Amino acid sequence: MRQRSRIILYAPSAAITARPDLLDRVAERYDLRSVIIRSPDRTAFELVRERDLDALWLAPGLWGDGQQPATNRAVFPSVPGWDASLHPAYERQFPMQCPNSPGFAGELGAYYAQTANALGATGVFATHQRYHHPANLEHLWGCICPNCWVTAAQTGLDVGEVSNFWRALAHKLAKLPAEQWAQVPVMASTNPLIDWWAALTDMDFPLRWFAWKNTSIESHMLRVRAAFEAGAPKLAFAANCFEPLLAPLVGNAPTTQRSSIWYAPLLGYWSHHVHGSLENLAAWHLILSSQGTRDSILQALATLLGVGAALNDAAHGIRQELYLGAAQAAQLGMEYYPVLNGTIANQYGGTASQFSLAEGLDLAEKLGAAGVIVQGISQLLDDALLDFWY
Repeated sequence: MRQRSRIILYAPSAAITARPDLLDRVAERYDLRSVIIRSPDRTAFELVRERDLDALWLAPGLWGDGQQPATNRAVFPSVPGWDASLHPAYERQFPMQCPNSPGFAGELGAYYAQTANALGATGVFATHQRYHHPANLEHLWGCICPNCWVTAAQTGLDVGEVSNFWRALAHKLAKLPAEQWAQVPVMASTNPLIDWWAALTDMDFPLRWFAWKNTSIESHMLRVRAAFEAGAPKLAFAANCFEPLLAPLVGNAPTTQRSSIWYAPLLGYWSHHVHGSLENLAAWHLILSSQGTRDSILQALATLLGVGAALNDAAHGIRQELYLGAAQAAQLGMEYYPVLNGTIANQYGGTASQFSLAEGLDLAEKLGAAGVIVQGISQLLDDALLDFWY
């Protein structure tokens, strides 16, 4: 019996070309609308279109896979306290292009259009249009190349202010035990952590800095879309974004997504994106403060972000973010297509709670999502062997 949930399937081209019948099997069980294809394999796109499905190309963004135009690489500050005691920041391995690099957005959008047209795609699904996850503390503070110095100055920011802020933060943390962090009066504005930094240090620098960082990504995305539509005016431009809880930290505040045809936050990566980032942020705050323990500071940060109950429960965290994403999509007036990644277990210790895809589909539907983007054929077909083959 066909389930009601509308599905957009994220699939590797190898799985489609080797087993196109998998698409038919998914369509028998779900309302399959589109397929996002990872690599530019024309045969895979033809097989998808033969089934009257939209075929979107997973277009590389500021970093990640794919042949990107040559341009200026981003330059990041040396963060005090970055050392081997931190968890490996997975995304740190990918070199990143500067979103403020002149001409880069236009080149990237033209590349999208040229490739999508050549493939016969119905649109693109842009990914990694952001900075790395906050587990990479260098990327947390954005690019500080000469192009960024110029654009920051246009908003009244001096890139050198970041060092002054770090010193002020360390000074305040040294005097305030983690158990008292939540008692600091905060004016809700950008993000709970950013707002708390501003309140604790009595500096508006964090608010201005991350506003500039998000504006840089938004401006970049608008230019990419304009160049893409100039070369492929009839094709769709869609993009994903970061986990809603920490999105403003990586340049993906909700408003930066207005260039996309839908609001599609990555969910189901709680351990990889959120918990890993909180672990490294806690270790960094511990180094700056020189007091407390990593566990006490981790709990304090989780409390500030309102995810204390989810700290050791990945499933609870993903549910929270599904609700948060739905609220933000409603505020933006955009269709909500959360991105789910099958069954995720907590990788950072604690309870190995799991969040099933079936639960995600059901909750997304209850929250009024237009559909769900699913990363993984195996979960949809209840066939774990597919993970081995593809």
